[in-house]
Amino acid sequence: MTDDALLAAHKVVAEHSRAVDQRASWVAAEIARRSVRELGHSGLAARQGFRSPEELIQNVTHISRGEAAKLVSVGLTSSSSSEVETVGIDVLDAINRGLGSPSAVISAAVLETERARLLAIAPDLTTEELFRAARARRDRLDEESVTLRELEQRDRRYWRNSRRQDGMVAGSYLLAPEDGALLTAAFQNIVSPRRSGPRFDAVTPSLVDDPRTTDQFAADALVAIVQLAVDADPGEVFGVHKPAVTVIVRKEDLATGTGHGVLDDSHDAVSLRSVERMACASGVVEVLFDSALQAVDLGRSQRLHSRTQRRMIAARDGGCMFPSCTMPVSMTQVHHPDNWKRDGGGTSVENGILLCAFHHLMLHNNGWNITHAGGRYWLVPPPDIDPGQTAILLETKNPLLKRTG
Repeated sequence: MTDDALLAAHKVVAEHSRAVDQRASWVAAEIARRSVRELGHSGLAARQGFRSPEELIQNVTHISRGEAAKLVSVGLTSSSSSEVETVGIDVLDAINRGLGSPSAVISAAVLETERARLLAIAPDLTTEELFRAARARRDRLDEESVTLRELEQRDRRYWRNSRRQDGMVAGSYLLAPEDGALLTAAFQNIVSPRRSGPRFDAVTPSLVDDPRTTDQFAADALVAIVQLAVDADPGEVFGVHKPAVTVIVRKEDLATGTGHGVLDDSHDAVSLRSVERMACASGVVEVLFDSALQAVDLGRSQRLHSRTQRRMIAARDGGCMFPSCTMPVSMTQVHHPDNWKRDGGGTSVENGILLCAFHHLMLHNNGWNITHAGGRYWLVPPPDIDPGQTAILLETKNPLLKRTG
């Protein structure tokens, strides 16, 4: 098969899969309706000996409990008979999970309106992006839910470890977004030269030649961090040089006490209470943008962007700007849309855009190009991908700076 024929075949398979999912969600929703709690032991699931419709569906179909719950949720919330077949069950599930359930603040009617808006932009987003867009909308509509979710997530935290029969120690953990960001930042600072692929800056030979895998490197780093803490002087004050965890918040929200912030890498919402606590402990770096989301220009005095410029670009872009890429800020590099050497491009915030290592190399090696004007950026594919080279508008991954939605 040619490449085009192979992709066309995959598209046909996906269409059939969505049609099957549509019918499965119909059936699952009807099973749920016939198993509502009000029916007690006369409900369908209870008569079959199951505590819930999801448990019954799981037993009949041998799918996971999560998949069964997804079928029920989507089947009950679909407003038309063709939604699943049109956009897919994963898309609808992402919207449902992101928007959440009605509350005293947010009515079912409001959520249905938001759901319709998200469905309109669903073809242009991945399911991960759609979930985040839905979660961001819920957060804007119901700021109190951000605080409640923080408390709930913190209550679910844990750290578990056990010794195996062979003497090795294994474990798992679950951390709230803020604490997880701190831990992730610490390890990314340690292993980032090895994880983010080829670099355009120098990497020490000892790091490149190290025989350890990245996972082994991280494991050794964890032990070293714990050893430092154990060996520390009891009078030592910690927190002076801690891994950077950046929270982005609108200045007007801080002044009025409304709204919320977001973690720069994951874009998880952070309540203003937490923002104020972090600001008290770590201080505030003010980053100001003009109406075109641009600022600071160092001209051509240096090729590499300064720390201040990178901070502003990171706040503006929120991660790799390539469509559908989910690489966070910490795993990106700054690309000059106007090439430093070829185009004589300057080193400024406007002439800088975040790309992960993979897409940065792809851009330079495969004939892709990025153009910009008025603070907006467009990705131009090479002729072998799109003969018409239709420019694709690149949108920020930072939910606080999105121009629409």
